[in-house]
Amino acid sequence: MNIDQFISKLETSDAYRNNGEVRKLVDQSRQVLIDLAHGNDGDAFKAELMKFNDRLDECLSPTPHGSAEIAEGMKPIIVTLKSRFESHLDWHEGIEWAEVEQSLKANPETLSSLQKMEETGGEPDLLMVEENGDFVFCDCSDESPKGRRNLDYSLFLADEVDIQDVELIDEANYRLLQARKPVDRNSWSWIKTPQNALPSGYALRGIGGDKGFMDISKVNANYFDEDGGWRGVLKVKKVTPEVSPEAKLLQILKTRFEAHPERHKGVDWAEVEKSLKANPEKLASLKKMEEAGGDPDVFMAGDGFFVFCDCSAPLPADRFKLVYAESAEMARKLGAELIDMAQYRHLQTLGAFDTDRMCWLKTPEDILETGYALYGYWLPDGATILRTEATYCNLGWRGVLKVPKV
Repeated sequence: MNIDQFISKLETSDAYRNNGEVRKLVDQSRQVLIDLAHGNDGDAFKAELMKFNDRLDECLSPTPHGSAEIAEGMKPIIVTLKSRFESHLDWHEGIEWAEVEQSLKANPETLSSLQKMEETGGEPDLLMVEENGDFVFCDCSDESPKGRRNLDYSLFLADEVDIQDVELIDEANYRLLQARKPVDRNSWSWIKTPQNALPSGYALRGIGGDKGFMDISKVNANYFDEDGGWRGVLKVKKVTPEVSPEAKLLQILKTRFEAHPERHKGVDWAEVEKSLKANPEKLASLKKMEEAGGDPDVFMAGDGFFVFCDCSAPLPADRFKLVYAESAEMARKLGAELIDMAQYRHLQTLGAFDTDRMCWLKTPEDILETGYALYGYWLPDGATILRTEATYCNLGWRGVLKVPKV
């Protein structure tokens, strides 16, 4: 792997996305490493790469003492942001504070910026969520923050406003903020101005008022007074928590369960999930059934069990052209067993299954001893059950799994 690939891989990693220190280190070191790698001084490159790896290890190995200090120092701003978030729930419909807080805690440098916004009178709050899920915070104080006034627009171009990752509010977000609440009724705020408009010497500013009044106009970019300042916006990358394989499977099963209520009338998913969690070996078998393409779902309940069945309309491709013994063994390896005659008849009342294929059914030993086995398929008037030689190899199979109720 060359250095370009190495950097590219880092930039797409969860560590880069979720760890502000890693992101900062990579951003600072990227060009130095690339230049040295493409130069002629191999020793200098190796030394710089070794130093970079050591610093990367430090970023990825948090010290308990340092983490405690950061968490303790950021608690007040988190409490403030949560309180403000909850006072404007109509702004954040469908957004859970827990998700926002998790993302903030994963980006300590962002929390630090929000604290500076708070300290200078900005009263930051979540303004919107972008399509990619990232959170956008904005200074939502009634008036232009008093700690940031008497500044002309050129100071922003010179990057003299030092709050990391904060940008001037743009026109779209300013209009959105004014729609949320009237701001700048007795003040005004600079608005991010397109670069191609700046050579004219003018920049945008916004003024609010009562009853939805708002004015966005051009003024001299060098103008400033005690009523004018700026509002910032800050993007916080959404942290997607890692979901355990068990949780993923339960969500898949729940989604399928809710999509087919006709298969399990009167059955509560919460009770099913409770029973699955209490029987991890059954959940493991369902995972195998799912991975094998069976689309397992609850189709019967009673006698102390929830009964799952492979409910895929067409059977998975690798379940065809099998003799009875092969089918029974494949089901056993998944922790399931072949669907029996009564279960198959019931399944066919819930939909049209096996319309163009035949399916082996669990067969009593006395029939198997004759060299025959049962099979079934769908007809418009219901399931058809027949028998054929157990060595016939043009049939498929469906598995069932009983989960004890808790």
